[in-house]
Amino acid sequence: MKHSLYVKQYGDEIQKYQVVHLDTFRGFSEISPGNGAGLPGVADIYRRFLVPACPWLFPDMILFQSPAPAVKKTQDLPFVGSVQDTLVHARQILSGNLVCRNGKVHGVTEAAQALWQHLQETGMAYVIRGKRPGLTVIPVGTEMGYLSAHASEGSLLCNASFFIMNPFDCASPYDHIGQPFGLMIQDGIVRRPPLYDRPVLLVDNQGKVQVTRTRLRRISIGTYTFTEGADCIFHMRPNVFRTPAVSGQDLVLIGDRVAAVHAGGKTIVPASGLVVQTQKAVPMEPGMHVVYRDWENVQFGIQGGCSAVQSGIPTDSMDAAFFHPGIVMGPRRAYPPTLYSRKFTQARAARMVIGCDRHAQPMLIWAEGAPKVGYVPGQHSRGATLQETNETCAFLGMRDGIHIDGGGSAQILLSSQRHLQLADRHADGTEMERAIPSGLRYCAH
Repeated sequence: MKHSLYVKQYGDEIQKYQVVHLDTFRGFSEISPGNGAGLPGVADIYRRFLVPACPWLFPDMILFQSPAPAVKKTQDLPFVGSVQDTLVHARQILSGNLVCRNGKVHGVTEAAQALWQHLQETGMAYVIRGKRPGLTVIPVGTEMGYLSAHASEGSLLCNASFFIMNPFDCASPYDHIGQPFGLMIQDGIVRRPPLYDRPVLLVDNQGKVQVTRTRLRRISIGTYTFTEGADCIFHMRPNVFRTPAVSGQDLVLIGDRVAAVHAGGKTIVPASGLVVQTQKAVPMEPGMHVVYRDWENVQFGIQGGCSAVQSGIPTDSMDAAFFHPGIVMGPRRAYPPTLYSRKFTQARAARMVIGCDRHAQPMLIWAEGAPKVGYVPGQHSRGATLQETNETCAFLGMRDGIHIDGGGSAQILLSSQRHLQLADRHADGTEMERAIPSGLRYCAH
């Protein structure tokens, strides 16, 4: 592993970049840093940054974690189907059955009050005050955790996939904060399927690297293999909010598992997954493993935001579908998840790009973000636009690359050390690491 720092001057302001050159894409593996410790950090991010930035977007919110994460009992819930996820069960009990009066939350039903009291006593719920009317209940997954807790000598860690982080992304019963989404492939095994027609970085078993588009066509679950258009239909956002009625059944897929089985259709499509609608009912249960076919020859694949560089040429416009403000406010409309600025040449933030150099060897480029507290021009990075990042990536020798999760999540840890600074800061100016559900670890073979 080799790394260097590059500083670009913009008048009185500067922008810092870290460039890391690696040997082989086979050195990458995805890790989940979560251990259940991410809930306070998520609540803190909402209180300090997200809600103050756009208070009119947010109602009062309750962020909570599963009251019994080890329980895996299958239950049938109305309009949801057969599920095991305790977050889904708890959300069903609490949603619409809590009220906030004079800053205090109370349960309307006996079950909601009992669960709410338990969550408070165990420190597994936080109340976040917004400006929009109403009260919404948002589950937070136990996969949320801190990359730095997993850093070790001789390894590299960085943030990876986009993930559910906003309450309006949790529009289906199966969604929760902390669910990563977008294609992730390791040695021919697909951990998550592609979503939202966004660019992907694919590396085949012969080492060929390309930024391209790909789509899901076949899946296997147990002894059954389903092919889109033959014996099933794949329903995804932003095209579909709710599936049509059917005589068969809906299989809700999130990651590489069946999240729910819902007979008859009319299923709300999750933001971080898809629904496979079969023509006839087949024996399926929540928790069953899903195999995504046709990527067996791919050693590494990842999907994030827009492309950065293709064949050495910087991408000059947004080539990925993202959030549109007018769509978010309509709760029954389909939309791509995750706030992501559409201002290609104006919006500045920390950025992270993964790709390859002209020798098809891996590269990572981290554009440092402006600190949210105490920014000093000429001393701190101002944050990079997408256009600036793309042009710099090409200048620094990247041949093909895509943007992965950036902003407050962006960081690279080399042997436990950061060489740039995090954008999120505490009031005293010290760095504030964000909890994330998915990261990339690199260990040289």
